[in-house]
Amino acid sequence: MPKVNNIPQEKPWYRRSSSWAWIVTGVLVLAVIITQIMADAAEERAKANRPKPRSYEEVFTPEEAKRMGIGGRIDGPGDWKPDPNAAKNVREFIEKGGNADPAGDAIQDGDYHDLLDQNGGPEGF
Repeated sequence: MPKVNNIPQEKPWYRRSSSWAWIVTGVLVLAVIITQIMADAAEERAKANRPKPRSYEEVFTPEEAKRMGIGGRIDGPGDWKPDPNAAKNVREFIEKGGNADPAGDAIQDGDYHDLLDQNGGPEGF
């Protein structure tokens, strides 16, 4: 009497769900990697094509620069010297009130509840 082998036959690889799960996972990981590589390459191309900033000497004529108070080399080493009147100019600016804003001062001096009433309550802001 021949012996019967009761071991079930193993399915071929393409019939196993675990094989397809690994294949799908691999394809998804590969797609993410390729997408990231392409995004990085596009960013590098955009960075390479971005215009370089120009110095003020290329933008303004010497007369315009002098009229606007731009003098010497402000964008690198050179013989630029600070304005000798800078301290006096800053002091005058502060004594005049700096960036005084009448509307901002009026809001600061106003009563919070009055402002709420004028603007229709908390929803009005």
